[in-house]
Amino acid sequence: MYGIHLATMVLIHYFIWQHASKHSSLVKEDLDPRINKLADRLSYLAIISYIAAIMLSFWRIEAALIIYALVPLPYIFGWIYRLA
Repeated sequence: MYGIHLATMVLIHYFIWQHASKHSSLVKEDLDPRINKLADRLSYLAIISYIAAIMLSFWRIEAALIIYALVPLPYIFGWIYRLA
């Protein structure tokens, strides 16, 4: 359930970012297109990682927990938002 919840939250974050980046009144008008690509890639990586962690948790719970701990770091530290 935890992994499904995390993957769902990443999907919601992805769709909110897509909506905001398409409307110039919600983000800086001169937003670099590379930021959108980076945000997309980060979301794809997170979703794939969480799905992998869900599947891996049936065999190696420790490895899944490591993935769960590492994936949110870019969101926690705001690395992508500092580039914007």
